[in-house]
This record gives sequence, structure tokens and C-alpha cells, in this order.
Amino acid sequence: MKEMKYIIIIVVILVGGALLFRFWALNNFNSVLSDMDKENTPVYIPKKVVLDTEATPVIPIIPVEGEVVPIILPKEILLNNKIIKDEIVDIKKEDGKVIDLIFTSPAKDANLYIGCKYSISISSSSVISSINMSLYDFGTRKVQGPIASGIPKDITGKDIKSVDWKVGNVWPGKYFISTLNINGQELSKKSLVFNINKIPEDIKKSDIEEFCKNN
Repeated sequence: MKEMKYIIIIVVILVGGALLFRFWALNNFNSVLSDMDKENTPVYIPKKVVLDTEATPVIPIIPVEGEVVPIILPKEILLNNKIIKDEIVDIKKEDGKVIDLIFTSPAKDANLYIGCKYSISISSSSVISSINMSLYDFGTRKVQGPIASGIPKDITGKDIKSVDWKVGNVWPGKYFISTLNINGQELSKKSLVFNINKIPEDIKKSDIEEFCKNN
């Protein structure tokens, strides 16, 4: 009996020691894993980083003397912390003045005659060195070419104030003169409306020159 009791006590001690050892081993293993998790915590970096401060882009502008420097900004750009859309900065030439020109002759409702010579007079705020003008039918608004109208296509000079004009062979009617280009600039300035007539049939050829002087 005594031997049986000793055996049971030894078995209990062995089983209890094994259980205690197992509990201790599991506890230490879990503790080590916990420490490893703390040390190896993954850091997630977002794909897009939003900055609190907005940088102001610097747009270098190098001025060129006597030249037009157009600066076209992008459709949307941050400038001085403000959004600018579709803005164009245009530095104009110093000599880019708008030319103010008027026709002083032919006068309104003046009667001009085919084949007679007249003076197309102009007054301008600037010196005119080149001018392009054409004759227009007041009713149809059709342009009459240089051959038909008698007005030269391109007129140049140092200071143009008048242009000699021999009225061409056009249909009688109401007309006006309009500029197309002045000093290399596209500019439309119109004269007053005047009449172009045929020389009366009862005027002799020998008297046509005198008739034109008087009309």
C-alpha cells in the first residue's frame, strides 16, 4: 500500500510539474511575440501628402527693350495664393499707338465724274507712311479693284496727306472709300458717302478737261 501511495504522489508531482512548465513556457512565448509585434508595427504612408502651406510659384520675366512680350499664364495657376484662370498679361510696344484717321475729301454727297481727277485727302493723328484703301459700292458693299476704281493698291510716302485719284470706269452710283491697312496695321476707316456719275453726253471731248476742273 505504501508503495502505491508513493507512486501516486510521484505521478501527481510529475504531472503537476509538467503542467506548470507548460504554462510558464506558453506565457514566456506569448510575451516574446507581443514584444516583437510592438517593435515591428508597420507604418502606413498615404499615397498623397497634403501640405499645409502652399508654395507660390516664381515666374521669371526678362523684359526685352522695344519688343512685345506676351506672357500667357496656364489655365489655372497659383499666384500670390490666388487662383488665376485664363489671364493674359500683354506688354505693349511704346510706339503701338492707335491711329486716328479721317477723310476730309471727297465730301458728303459730292458729285464726282468718271475719268476726272480728284484728291483723296486725309487727316491723321500720326504720320502716315503707307496706306492701302479701296473703293466700295455703298449699296452692294462690294469692293472695286484698283483697275476698275483707279485707286492704287499700295500707297507709300514720307508723310501722306492726300492721294491723287482718277476715277475709274465704274457704274454710276453711291460709293465710299475705306482703308484696309495703315502703317502696316490692319485698320478700317471709312469716308463719307459720295456720288460717282458719268460725264454728260453733251460735253465734247475737247471740253472734258475743263469740265473736270470745274467739277
